[in-house]
Amino acid sequence: MLLILAYAGASLPLLLLFTLSGGEPLGVLINREMIANEVVRTLVGSLGLISAVPVTTTLVATFSGSINQHYLSSYRNFNFPPTC
Repeated sequence: MLLILAYAGASLPLLLLFTLSGGEPLGVLINREMIANEVVRTLVGSLGLISAVPVTTTLVATFSGSINQHYLSSYRNFNFPPTC
């Protein structure tokens, strides 16, 4: 819902164009350059948001394994003080 409101706020001139178009047919209105720009911007933004989560998860899973092994190997040789 928040994403829809963000897109509506960003494309307020486009929404005004739809409401003030008068008697212009829908086919002519959709084929305008401003409409095409907004559609492409919306699709690219949505794809970026959708792909950000899997890409970030993959990067973290890849790099956290090697980092953890490095730190674990340094702690294996450490002599911890005895507990009571």
